Amino acid sequence: MPVKTQFTLSITNKPGSLAELCNKLARKKVNIEAIAVVEGRDFGTVQIIASPAAATRTVLRSSGLAFSTDEVVITEMPNEPGMLACTADKLHQAGLNVDYLYSTSHGEYTTLVAHVSDPKKASKLLKSCC
Repeated sequence: MPVKTQFTLSITNKPGSLAELCNKLARKKVNIEAIAVVEGRDFGTVQIIASPAAATRTVLRSSGLAFSTDEVVITEMPNEPGMLACTADKLHQAGLNVDYLYSTSHGEYTTLVAHVSDPKKASKLLKSCC
């Protein structure tokens, strides 16, 4: 499973802020592969996995947006009961902590994005499905 760079930033919590960010990325041919937006009173926290990462970094910097980066692991699993439990057990048994995760299901599969204590180790571990 791939390890990818995730960008975390804040945007103003008002109509059009997300559209403005997405349009800036689109103009530079950046593809948003995953996104999570968490609401705050005045600002929202945005987590983006986008490619190419270098172009994403350039767009964010040129827009004057402060951001941080983390490595996250992305895995796909069957969209069936117990798959997340099995995945969490695998990570636990390997001594890996899950700091946070987000996922979406689409048809037969679920895509999971996880920030764990050792993304490279998790990537190798999650290559084999439960």
